[in-house]
Amino acid sequence: MWQRHGKRRTADYEVTMPGLKYTMSDITAAVGLQQFQKLTEFTARRTRIAASYDRSLAGLPGLRLPTVLDGVRHGWFLYPVLIDPVGGRTRGTVADELRDAYGIGTSVHFKPVHRLAAYRYLDCHLPITEQIAAQQLSLPCYPTMTGTDVQRVIDALHAIWT
Repeated sequence: MWQRHGKRRTADYEVTMPGLKYTMSDITAAVGLQQFQKLTEFTARRTRIAASYDRSLAGLPGLRLPTVLDGVRHGWFLYPVLIDPVGGRTRGTVADELRDAYGIGTSVHFKPVHRLAAYRYLDCHLPITEQIAAQQLSLPCYPTMTGTDVQRVIDALHAIWT
C-alpha cells in the first residue's frame, strides 16, 4: 500500500490546497459497496488484532496504547500508539527501525491541519496538538493480517524496546 511513497516516510506528505478529497468515481463506489458487505467481518478481525496488541505491548515503557471509552465500539481503522521520547526512541526512529530492520510499514495519522501549507495562514500555536502529532505512529492493523503477521509486529517492537 505504501510503495507509492518510495523511501519517504508516510509522515512526509503535504496538503497544498483544501478540497478535492470528497470525490468518488463510480468504480470506487462499486468496490465500496462490495467491501461494505464485509464490514462486520473486517471490524471483528481488526478488533482481535487490537486486542493482541493491547495484551502484548502493554507495559513497554514509553509506549502508550490507545484507549477506548466505556460504551464506545471502536472500528480499529487504525491502531495508533504514542511514543514518548525516552531512551532515545522517537516516533521516527521506531518507524525507521520497523521498516529497515523488520520490513514492517507504519503510518502517521495525521499531521496537524494548521501545519499543512493550505492552512499555514492561520498562524496559530497548538502545543498539545503538536506534541501528540510528533509522538503518534499507526501500527499495521488490517483485516488480512495473519496471526503470524501480528506476532511479527509485536516481536519487532519488543526487540526495539530491549
